[in-house]
Amino acid sequence: MDPREKSGSQRNWLENILLKIPGFKGYLEKEYRRETDHLLRQFISQRLMEGKKSLRKATRAVTDAGKVKLLGGVTPVSNLLDQVESKIRYSSHGYSGFFDAVKVREAELDQLYAFDQAALQDVEELVAELATLRGLAKDADAFQAALDGCRDRLEALDSRWNDRENSIRGLAGE
Repeated sequence: MDPREKSGSQRNWLENILLKIPGFKGYLEKEYRRETDHLLRQFISQRLMEGKKSLRKATRAVTDAGKVKLLGGVTPVSNLLDQVESKIRYSSHGYSGFFDAVKVREAELDQLYAFDQAALQDVEELVAELATLRGLAKDADAFQAALDGCRDRLEALDSRWNDRENSIRGLAGE
């Protein structure tokens, strides 16, 4: 089942009554999409925080291995990870309220949802890459190469998320 659709069995009695009001069904469907978008972004944010834990473990492993020089590259990645995670967690919902003058249409909401799903895939790959860092702590070159790859992934994710936010602002400006 598409998570953007709330089944009839999950609706409360008030929602079922409201669905009978002309024009209100579309509003409720948009609300469900908005809720799903929010939940997906929260999940993405949680996954990034799990990646942050892996990065902290890698930092300890690097320190234990006596490769303290590598720590200089970890801090910028850690800071960027925090920045991207916060940006995703607190980003715009991509939907205006029922009585707002500007409306975001269903197709645009679906496009944002598809974008967020693709971002989730990118984040899953990043989290997996961050998890490998700890095992590379004794090999300075391999650790640095993997850390650089993580930074590149984060920068790309940050850029794509900026594009998402700009898209929402562009939609709201129509």
